Amino acid sequence: MREERQNRLIKKRNIVLIGSMGTGKSHVGRMLARELGWQFIDTDRFLERERGMSLAELGATLGADALRQAEAEVIERVRRYHHAIIAVGGNFVLEEGMFERLREYGVVVLLYAKTFRIIERVARKQGKRPTIDYDNLAGCVADLNRAWYGWHERADCSVNTTYRTPTRLAYAIRRYLHRAPFRFLTRRGEERHKTRRKGYSYGKKSSRFDQWRRRARHERRASSGRTGGDL
Repeated sequence: MREERQNRLIKKRNIVLIGSMGTGKSHVGRMLARELGWQFIDTDRFLERERGMSLAELGATLGADALRQAEAEVIERVRRYHHAIIAVGGNFVLEEGMFERLREYGVVVLLYAKTFRIIERVARKQGKRPTIDYDNLAGCVADLNRAWYGWHERADCSVNTTYRTPTRLAYAIRRYLHRAPFRFLTRRGEERHKTRRKGYSYGKKSSRFDQWRRRARHERRASSGRTGGDL
């Protein structure tokens, strides 16, 4: 019976956090990765390390179009990772094709916040966002927020980060995963082994998601298609 339920679950490899800059993707992503014993990838930081320049320097050197292409290449590489929390940079709104490729292997979670909160967060990092005109910060953020709005119904779930801490947000996402019909796969041929985080194994039988599912079995509902909603 348990094997039949497992076979009905949608197979995924990772969790992808999308949304505008300033919605807390990096903070929440690190929290989730730490709690799950997974790796954390911030595509902006990945690109900076690879190119040896800050995002602001890359923007000034490459220009907006080339920067978007460079970010897309990074996303294309990391989207296949197993047991990873992937925070996608929010400098540009996702294109349709990239969204579908992310969703092929990942559970896509949209983080969003009210405009005033994003302005507060982005203003703390003056000059570090290459696509923002800091002389018109409010207008830029409002435009970006409107552009991201259309993705609310496309993501597997949406999470409002305006008033909640990263700890509470990570908990809300985990609660969603308890109920959602997803199964996270390991790499083919990967041995079950203990990580440095005591008590956690990548093996299917002992994965934390399976433990949570057993504890919250009564909450899980069989469903198909988009299973999320606003958390």
